[in-house]
Amino acid sequence: MAAGIYTPTETITVDVNNLAIEGPQADVDPRVSYGSTRVPGSPSEAVIDGNAHSLDKIILIDADNVVINGLEVKSGTEDMIRQSNPHSGTVIKYCMIHDGRGDEGVQLKKATNAVLEYNYVFDIADKGDGLNIADDSSYGSIRYNEVASIHGENAAIYVYDAEHMQIIGNLVRDSGAGGNDGIKVGAKDGSDATKTDVLVKDNIIHDITQDGISVYMSGVKIEGNNIYNCHSENGAIYLAYGIKDIEIYNNVIHDNTLNPNVKPHVGGIGIESRVDASSVQIYYNSICNNTPYDVNNNASGLLDASGNWRGTTDPTVVATLVNPAKVDFTPMLNSGADGDPTTPGWQPDLSSVTVHTLGQQVGTTGRIQEGMNLVTSGTVNVAAGSYNEQVWMAPGSNLSILGAGRDVTTWQGSTVLDATDKGTRYTGSATVINLSGFTLDGGSSYAVKICKYEEAPLYLDVSNNRFIGDFGALWICRNSYAARDPVMGAPVKIHDNIIESRTGLCMSNSQGYDVYNNIFNLGNDAVNGSEAAYVGSGCSGGSLIRGDHHFYDNTFQGTAGDWASLDFAFYANPPGVTHLPNTIDFNSFIGNSNAIRYQMWEPTITQIGDQIHYNSFEGNGMGILVDGPYATAILIDAALNWWGTSNGPSIEGPGTGDGVSAHVIFSPWLGIDPDGNPTLPGVQITGPMLIIVDDIGPAPAGGYLNAAIAASNSADLPDHDTIEVRHGTYDASESITDPVDIVSEPGSAAHTTLNGPISINIPDVLLGRLRQGFTINGPITVGAGVDASTIHINWNDIYDVVTNNGD
Repeated sequence: MAAGIYTPTETITVDVNNLAIEGPQADVDPRVSYGSTRVPGSPSEAVIDGNAHSLDKIILIDADNVVINGLEVKSGTEDMIRQSNPHSGTVIKYCMIHDGRGDEGVQLKKATNAVLEYNYVFDIADKGDGLNIADDSSYGSIRYNEVASIHGENAAIYVYDAEHMQIIGNLVRDSGAGGNDGIKVGAKDGSDATKTDVLVKDNIIHDITQDGISVYMSGVKIEGNNIYNCHSENGAIYLAYGIKDIEIYNNVIHDNTLNPNVKPHVGGIGIESRVDASSVQIYYNSICNNTPYDVNNNASGLLDASGNWRGTTDPTVVATLVNPAKVDFTPMLNSGADGDPTTPGWQPDLSSVTVHTLGQQVGTTGRIQEGMNLVTSGTVNVAAGSYNEQVWMAPGSNLSILGAGRDVTTWQGSTVLDATDKGTRYTGSATVINLSGFTLDGGSSYAVKICKYEEAPLYLDVSNNRFIGDFGALWICRNSYAARDPVMGAPVKIHDNIIESRTGLCMSNSQGYDVYNNIFNLGNDAVNGSEAAYVGSGCSGGSLIRGDHHFYDNTFQGTAGDWASLDFAFYANPPGVTHLPNTIDFNSFIGNSNAIRYQMWEPTITQIGDQIHYNSFEGNGMGILVDGPYATAILIDAALNWWGTSNGPSIEGPGTGDGVSAHVIFSPWLGIDPDGNPTLPGVQITGPMLIIVDDIGPAPAGGYLNAAIAASNSADLPDHDTIEVRHGTYDASESITDPVDIVSEPGSAAHTTLNGPISINIPDVLLGRLRQGFTINGPITVGAGVDASTIHINWNDIYDVVTNNGD
């Protein structure tokens, strides 16, 4: 058709199959909000005007595969473009359709595979809809249209008695006075409740008198829409009648000021009483700034509205915007940022969610588990409250599970974080777990279980928790693929926890754990604890490289029975196992039956190399016990510890302090309690130390006195320490590099002999004092640059030269 104004005297009936009617603006976008330069009534348009002859229907389609493209159709008193009989393939596109004076802009009935696209439909008055497909239609699409100023009684876009429909990418706006809904699917009388399959996607709907989207049929998906400035008495999205199986996701539903005069709890999403709310899913939406409510469920079933952004991370605020007795709104998304602004609707940021105890919980999945399922790489924040559930975590996750604090967030039941699918050896990518801020009660099992990371890395951080219950805290075994890193440190960190369960930590067949700043208080319960930490090495599970654990700044107390606070067991090792040394330092062991125990059941182990230093042992039945049929094969270095008294350990030692068994190096030891701040876990060295040296028991590498000098030199003892040497003969060849006083126990210098050479390479050193001097066999040298006036070598019998190279 050429440009011009056409005023037909009667309805144009198109009854020829496969006919295309094209105006001069064919395939030219007419949508004004998308920058169209087309102007209604302009000389470049082919205008079909029904006004001159008061036409009701302007174009009647009565054939298959009819295409109307690029026309302007206006001023009809009924449906301006209509199809009444069964036909397929009708397409109406790139048209301007306006000034409807009695009914629809377009209504297609009994249509199959119809398409309404890229049209600009506006100013439809009275009872008419903008675009309508109805009456036994199917497989139609209404897409990419702009529909504005539709003042009819139903909707700007209305689909009813139709199935398998798509309403996609439309702009529906400004319904104005007398207008009703933006998009309506299903007959308004509820007769379509059992019909199914409509997709309402990627539409922008705003400034609508009533509902943005109303749904009166089942099996509808509402995806990726942006709905705002609706003023409905039902909801910006409204579900009604006996419908089911509705999904609402990836939408932005915001800033809708709703009318509470009829329904006081009207919300951004409204669920009418007859809806099967249990089959409705509302997720991955941004629902915020709607008044008076965000979500209102009037149906009897529970509504699952979890996994949405609600404008806040505070669940107590969200609880005031829903009816929590009927709505599940946990977990909540923690960010309103659109993960992909280039995609219509709203793409959620799933890196952080909040789990809480408010509202309902749909289904059998626990609240924390649901949060973990939603966030496979990110943070699950768990609000204050009590939770009782067991959880499983997917292998390869990167997940932080953070409670609101161990004093306010309780997690009961067997809390299993088994990243290996209930025990299967995991061989995939690295798994990262951060667990913090809970009181955890595992009930009849360990509270936390993670196992079998033998062929893939595990990075675990468990901190600031409290573990209670009659079983165990952490069972973290056979995790040995990831070794200690020079930058990141240990792959497994367990710190700042209070552990009051019967058993603390089981960490067999593993390597590279840091356990620090914990309080193991296993004697507070009715049942005394069995062991604070069990480190076994045996059988075929785990890596062939084991050990390299570091226990420091912990307090261990309350362990009873045959077990020890730290219990190391070596048994039934497979061929080729390598045991890396463990380090145990700056811990406090108080009131345990056994503080540290080594059970030696494996004949192939002849040396362990563990280092146990700067710990405080007080009130333990046994400080360190080495037993088992192969105990004679090893030697444990436990020098430089406090044994509860200045005269040293008992049993194999010379004193009355906590006992040590054979095969333990215990001299030198600390002669005063090293803990300068008992309010903190472990041992805090805050001042000068007294080190007692005695030539008793197995000697440390380098000798008794040299071990004491090396300790005084180290950063572990930063102050001006005193070394008191018991009567005997000692090697003193370790260079002195930190201020220190070295004296013998009171008596004659002849009672205590030092064999040199003795090198003093730091100011402020005292060697001998009245009645606490030495017999020195070997040269004494003051190093270059040392202020010799601060060096005091007195009350000694010296049988070699003294050389001063200092200042």
